[in-house]
Amino acid sequence: MRLEAWLAAATAGLTPGVQARMRAEYTAHVQDAGLDEAEDVEGLLGKPKKARRALARLYLDVATFEGLREPRGQRVGFWILGAYGALLLLLWAGGNDQVGPPLNGVAIAGSLLALFTLGIRRMGPELRALLQTNLGLWAVNFSFWVSWTTGAWTGEPPLWLVMGFPLMWLCWGAEITFKAQKLRRTLTLEQPAVSA
Repeated sequence: MRLEAWLAAATAGLTPGVQARMRAEYTAHVQDAGLDEAEDVEGLLGKPKKARRALARLYLDVATFEGLREPRGQRVGFWILGAYGALLLLLWAGGNDQVGPPLNGVAIAGSLLALFTLGIRRMGPELRALLQTNLGLWAVNFSFWVSWTTGAWTGEPPLWLVMGFPLMWLCWGAEITFKAQKLRRTLTLEQPAVSA
């Protein structure tokens, strides 16, 4: 496979800045090895599909990156939490005494969400979009957990459910951290492409 075809396959779907950087690095590697660009480079560089998977672990693809640049639906969690809180307030105003724990959960989650939102307002727009999307959904999740935790003291929900949520949040946080690292690497290579 010639270098041009190999590069096209290995960098397909990546952002222009990442493609340009990978093109320069792989071309230099082929030239350092003394191969001509018209020769078969697969023996030197390996399968392009394998390189593409490795690059996908390090950088965001175009669709994900553009989705963070022009975010849609990043405030879904905010709206769900607000609607859930409004519904609970209506039920409470109607005389339902059992909405106390869920209402406490919404109040605590809403307060934490407001603090987090204030804390991330100075971050870059792409990172802020990534965090706002996930923080809103986490706040909804947290509000359920708070209400179930207060119910667990009285023996209502199963204890494994109450204990399982923090473990899920750790996994969720690890994935967000992984995406944020990929975003930082992608932005580093995209900045020269944007300013040029």
